[in-house]
Amino acid sequence: AGPSGYMSMTEQQKDAKVIGFHMDLSDTIREDFNTIFFELFFLGGLTDSLDGEIFLWNPKKHHFLVEMPAGKLLGRLRVCQLLPKIKCTIDGSTFCVDLIGLRRGMGEEDFTAQRYDAATSKRGNLKRSTSSLGFTSNAAERLQYVCNALKIRKESHGRFPYSFESLFFSPSETLRTSMTRSMQAHVQPSFNSENALSSFECFDLLTEATAIERNPSLWNIWSFINILYWQLRDMHHPESPINCACMPDNTVLNPQADKDTKEKIKGEVITFLISTAREFATRQIKKEKVEASSVSGLKIFNHSNRDLNGLYSIMEYTNDGKPVFSKTVNKTVYLLYYRENEDRWVIDDIIVSSGPVYSSTMNSDLLNSHWETTPGWAIERSITVVATRDPLGYKGGAVTIRGVPAGSKSTSHGLYDNGTYLLQPPFDNINGKDHYINMNTGFVDERRHLFYNASERHWQVSPTCHEDSGAYIISSGTDLISQWKCVPPPVKEKPSVEYTYSKFAAVQQDETNILHHEATEDEVYF
Repeated sequence: AGPSGYMSMTEQQKDAKVIGFHMDLSDTIREDFNTIFFELFFLGGLTDSLDGEIFLWNPKKHHFLVEMPAGKLLGRLRVCQLLPKIKCTIDGSTFCVDLIGLRRGMGEEDFTAQRYDAATSKRGNLKRSTSSLGFTSNAAERLQYVCNALKIRKESHGRFPYSFESLFFSPSETLRTSMTRSMQAHVQPSFNSENALSSFECFDLLTEATAIERNPSLWNIWSFINILYWQLRDMHHPESPINCACMPDNTVLNPQADKDTKEKIKGEVITFLISTAREFATRQIKKEKVEASSVSGLKIFNHSNRDLNGLYSIMEYTNDGKPVFSKTVNKTVYLLYYRENEDRWVIDDIIVSSGPVYSSTMNSDLLNSHWETTPGWAIERSITVVATRDPLGYKGGAVTIRGVPAGSKSTSHGLYDNGTYLLQPPFDNINGKDHYINMNTGFVDERRHLFYNASERHWQVSPTCHEDSGAYIISSGTDLISQWKCVPPPVKEKPSVEYTYSKFAAVQQDETNILHHEATEDEVYF
């Protein structure tokens, strides 16, 4: 700027054939800019009333581009309605993801700004310098990192692997390494410049995550990217307590189950981070002041299991990004929730990612789907339990179980329950009675335990040696050598399901908020 405050052109700009002036207007611009724009565009210049300085422009050499959000601003700046107009709508074909285009469009300062990277911030007494993780971010890297994280979460059905940060890889490359170590071969995102996610894929992932129904704004999308990138990098720092808590432990009895559980927990944390980023990035979008309806619960009618009928209240937490409903019958809490990896709604007394349930939909349509309901325990006459001898058992003791039929994802039992169960030493007894283990040699993570359940007064076959881990099959009485029970195949039925609602009034956003955006399309005037 010159002494009077006007812009001074460089020698290179003076020699240019065409010079463009780009004005990016906010919703909060005052209406008196109508006078300024009229003098500038139609009278050919501006005059400073204080010092008499005059700015004139040459229509053959100087071009003006005025960018503004569509909506009421155009009505306030009436002069702009007289200018040629081009409507710019953001979609997969126009969303820029390449490094050169982003650098040119954002400018070097915003493109490489370190304020978006949690790895370069100071937090308490822990200094996280650029060298602590080896890389600083730019807009292209932030975009690919966030989009690939969204893709991993989506294709892993809500789960997310432990992040193995390294000094030798960029942030995006650490996600690829983490997926490889997680052994989920079906998700192999690419992070290098040649195989980066396309503009269409990035746009679809971002609009789905931000939940903007139509005509998203670049301002909202990039606010979401920058917020979520900061949160993810902060969580994935090698000294982050969340990332450390989700580290796989190969020393436990069942490493695969440990990894699955921790990836599930981390996926829920990331779901919360996405919701937080979405709230901050889109809260300035104007909301209409209308009466709206909010789901407060749901009702189930005509279910074969009478305990599962009735009103379920919506809980304050979610599972796999969808609401959880609850009801209590005789001190038993029934939870109705969505399992993303199985693509179905289930009713159970515990939230887990897999396993048998009381009842479930046959697809993701909660209101219209048919259901499969697990019946109660029933005697299975094909099951035989006999005492045998095996040199691998304690003092040669063993029990052989045969005749357990193949089950399904909705039943408890399966072919792994058959086989020879070896007697364990007395120090391994459970509830004062013998404890047997079927190692299921050749089947990974399919060990079975046979022991006496004192509280239920029956013998049971379980995945662990704890009563609360559930049972695959149970004895019909207190004797080990007796008739045994299993859960029959599920019953198909069509109960009625409907939501219940509570009324509330949406609060209108303050129009004077400096960050407020009335609409989501951008319009450029020449």
